[in-house]
Amino acid sequence: MITLVGPATTILLFALVTNGCGTHPTPLTSARDIARASTDTEQIVIGFLPVGDYPLLSKFKRVKDVSYFTTDGTGGNDEKLHALSKVRLENLKGVTLLNCPRVTDEGIRHLAQIPSLKWLGLEGTSITDAALAIMANDMKLTGVNVANCLNLSVNGLLKLARSESLQSFTFPAESLTQEDVARLIGEFKPNLKWPSVVDLTGRLNASALEVIAQQRGFSLNVRRTGAMQDLGLRKAQSPTGGLQK
Repeated sequence: MITLVGPATTILLFALVTNGCGTHPTPLTSARDIARASTDTEQIVIGFLPVGDYPLLSKFKRVKDVSYFTTDGTGGNDEKLHALSKVRLENLKGVTLLNCPRVTDEGIRHLAQIPSLKWLGLEGTSITDAALAIMANDMKLTGVNVANCLNLSVNGLLKLARSESLQSFTFPAESLTQEDVARLIGEFKPNLKWPSVVDLTGRLNASALEVIAQQRGFSLNVRRTGAMQDLGLRKAQSPTGGLQK
């Protein structure tokens, strides 16, 4: 289990799980950090930044990606997302809320006020089907990850699966049956090129689902772990329901 916390650890782990050897995002924890950062910065991590400093983020006219990831799970909440929605970041494309259990449906309502958004990383948040409806009805997203979100049902997931803009969709299997996942596959639009399901308990018949997906002309990635398991922030379970060692 990872116990280290702080900006340095956050940046390292976030870079490893999202970018591999790519460009590291810039950590911003204070007004002083913001003043020092280049106006050309395109990726920032602000999980430790006080809400009172958010208006200063307007200097980053080219920022595309904002992450709230912290290893202790305190990086993002609805108040912070409300503050972010008030900053004019016209080139902002994606927000990552990995391991942010304090984010609820209200936070997604705030993000829906940012018209430039194209993808949301919501793995480990506390959203419900109401947030999925907001994303489906009020946003034009091309990528969504809701793995490790434990309050979602097949009915909510179906609303998002029918999106005409979605190209990448990662969802959890915790509350779904084999039939539910097959139903989701049947509702995917042709624009959805990269569907993925995180099956922590290993109870799905992955081969059967992959055949159904192939019949519809795309590949389904059935995974036993999400990013939270890969980072050691939450353990996967064995097919019998026990934790994997």
